[in-house]
Amino acid sequence: MQDGEAAYREARARGYDGDRIVLMGASLGTGVAIAFAAMHEAAALVLEAPYLSALDVASRHYGIFPVRWLMLDRFRSDLAIRDVHVPVLMVHGEEDNVIPISSAKRLFELANEPKTFVSVPGGNHLVLGLADVFPRVCEWIDARTTLARP
Repeated sequence: MQDGEAAYREARARGYDGDRIVLMGASLGTGVAIAFAAMHEAAALVLEAPYLSALDVASRHYGIFPVRWLMLDRFRSDLAIRDVHVPVLMVHGEEDNVIPISSAKRLFELANEPKTFVSVPGGNHLVLGLADVFPRVCEWIDARTTLARP
């Protein structure tokens, strides 16, 4: 969270207004990005492999441990997303073996409009770099920001 805050402050210090800042997060970073979008001015929010809460993901992978008692920062994206009022893009691989796409779809249902969900057939975890995905994300960002405008 501190790194995200520092990056946001630096962008603003360099003269970027909120309508030129797109918050992005991948996997664990989606919890940070959602929290920032709920608290800071931005043009849009892009999430790759988002989840309802880090606690849900940890419980799925480490069921033998009492993660509910041990995990301090639970990144409750399911609660923070309701305070996000910028366009949201969620991108998720259908075969993600780290964060189930069902978690992302439930989070998407909780998100405010406008929102877009891109499901990547055959995609595993972290699909943004795929040749058929990256251009679509760039087009979505360009349509919602002043980045491409003089």
